[in-house]
Amino acid sequence: MYNPDVNVTVDECLVPFRGRCAFKQYIPSKPAKYGLKVWAACDATTNYCWNMQVYTGKPAGGQPERNLGKRVVLEMTQGLQGHIPELPNSLTNPKGRAQHSSLFAFTESHTIVSYCPKKNKNVLLMSTAHKEPIISEREDRKPRMIEDYNKTKSGVDALDKNVATYSCRRRTARWPMALFYNMLDVSAYNAFVVWREINPTWKETAPNFKRRYFLQELGRALVSPYVKSRQHVPQTPASLIYMRKMQNEDEAAGPSTAGPSTAGPSRAPLYRANPSTARPSREGPSTAVRSRAGPSTADPATTLPSRPDPFAAQPSGAGSSMADPSEAGASSTKRKRCRRCFPRDVKTSLVCKRCKNPVCKRHGILICDLCYNL
Repeated sequence: MYNPDVNVTVDECLVPFRGRCAFKQYIPSKPAKYGLKVWAACDATTNYCWNMQVYTGKPAGGQPERNLGKRVVLEMTQGLQGHIPELPNSLTNPKGRAQHSSLFAFTESHTIVSYCPKKNKNVLLMSTAHKEPIISEREDRKPRMIEDYNKTKSGVDALDKNVATYSCRRRTARWPMALFYNMLDVSAYNAFVVWREINPTWKETAPNFKRRYFLQELGRALVSPYVKSRQHVPQTPASLIYMRKMQNEDEAAGPSTAGPSTAGPSRAPLYRANPSTARPSREGPSTAVRSRAGPSTADPATTLPSRPDPFAAQPSGAGSSMADPSEAGASSTKRKRCRRCFPRDVKTSLVCKRCKNPVCKRHGILICDLCYNL
């Protein structure tokens, strides 16, 4: 989809991570210092990430890998150009050479320079873009290849900077999640580079916020199909079958013959029979919350059934709701172990209004005073 420019940078970047991982690295020159090391090949002009590779530490044998840099560069640039397998000794040996001297070697497609910035120390560069032995007129007599390298060597570092500006990264103790967040950030930036190349005149009035606007539009485009699919209930065929089953059971039960209820008129069902209708209204002082311990003491037609209590048998249609201990007839406010959290030791001061058993907020229904008086 996207072809890198002439200058491609291969460098290491660090994904911040301080959790447990067998190949976590410490690089003091990076801002995060601790994290997962990733090799990256980036376009030096647009910082587009062309290839990435995670460094997983030493091989299984425990011996350090030899020629690691050579192997990484060849694998990361595979598909771009060929390579030269070996270098002559005259280029690799700096002894006896003058300071600021340069030696060039040429092939049909490559150019190699050996530059000595100091005595007995040399720098080797290989390029497929330079064909002439051009040397600057400055005092240090640097070759043109080294000057161009200094201008384009920050491709991966610029990618890290751009990714950190707008990131979806969250704190996590699992290294796969840290890599996943980094993949999302890099993918979003690559999409921005491609979009900018296709539409160079997009958002010309706000050049400093182009990426911010792009991420906003990208987020809306990703969630819009799911938002539209959730406009109506039920949302899946399984929920439709379950809703109709509950409605048939409520209709078969019929009206209660125990006399008028003192709790007030019954409320309308939370879900209607027509699945194409909109979601239940959220107007009013509170919203009903389903309990894991069972339905509330309100009208059975307004709640959905759940798993029965494994500790105590309850009459059909009965449920649990949280109430203050004083309202439940308790003589003490001492915190007791939740009956539904067994064997976990979860203390609570709330008591079920019907069975008088202690129940925590996780296994109860919270009802406001207005709905309680209905």
